[in-house]
Amino acid sequence: MYRRVWEAARYHSDSLSGWVPTALSEPPHRVTSEKSTMPPSRPVVSRWINASCDCLDILHWSALSTILQASGLEHPTILHLHLARLILLAPVSELQDLANAKLRQQTRSLSESYLDATIQEQDIRNALLKWVVHDQFKARLAIIHAGSIFWYLRRYSCGAVIEPFANYLATLVIWAYSISTSAVQLLSNSSPHDSQPGTNNNIQTPRASHQTHNGDMNSQHSPSGNHNIPNSNYYNPSPHHSQLLIGLEMLECYETSIIQLDRPCDDELVQLFVRLGEKMTPYMARDGDIRSVGAGGKVLREGVKLLSYGADNADVAGGGEGGGRFIWGAGERFVELLEALGGG
Repeated sequence: MYRRVWEAARYHSDSLSGWVPTALSEPPHRVTSEKSTMPPSRPVVSRWINASCDCLDILHWSALSTILQASGLEHPTILHLHLARLILLAPVSELQDLANAKLRQQTRSLSESYLDATIQEQDIRNALLKWVVHDQFKARLAIIHAGSIFWYLRRYSCGAVIEPFANYLATLVIWAYSISTSAVQLLSNSSPHDSQPGTNNNIQTPRASHQTHNGDMNSQHSPSGNHNIPNSNYYNPSPHHSQLLIGLEMLECYETSIIQLDRPCDDELVQLFVRLGEKMTPYMARDGDIRSVGAGGKVLREGVKLLSYGADNADVAGGGEGGGRFIWGAGERFVELLEALGGG
């Protein structure tokens, strides 16, 4: 499934995939290949991602039964499953490119162009903002899995070779979501015309075409109370509007608007967050509301601390210099990249 996702993305990003060769003479044209982006620009790629996530869900259900038999102990397969979702749902290449760009800025020589580096960084940040805003359902599902990785590493780490990268990627995903959503909120609060296109109103309204693989709302329930309207065509709520009302009612039943990402969550609460995340507060221990200004830096520091000190000392380690340990050498590089992001 993974190979098919990458093949589909690579095939449809090539301009030759839409060209049909003929025997007729054609004017010369330049052949270019588009870089694979998130969210996927091709619906077929998005459908392959959704199908792969469905397969991972089936594997996760089986793993949960093993966890129950082990009295709640999460085995390493759980980390693999959460990391697999992140790689499918998040813009991994853009996140790593931004981290590397920030590290290069700190160590660049005088011959390197500061303007080019700034433009590259801004382009990547715009791509991350596009992912959070226009693919908001998958973005919220991604931070759920990223938070679950934090939970696993703090309590069940066994020093597996994938743990440093899982820690690094989970930190990047939550950080990107944090800075993007806080930037959108600041922009909407400072905008004098909140009702015009391009403001936060477009961000807060989910679109059915961007449903996640397990965020589809297929209920046919229609709201009551419309019988007194003289013209039945005057107000004909769309299925999505009806589903939104149902979701709000379910949210009221939980009597909470907070979801803690780095703790196990009820499946229904996760579904509500994916659908109605703009009405809920994504919260992390030691970091608070990750959509608040300044939360991104806290997320980076928490990721660095977990990478540096390991699971055994993550809860008691301070933020001082030295004393860290790295089971795998890659952890040192990941710490450098995260610290570079936190420095600017």
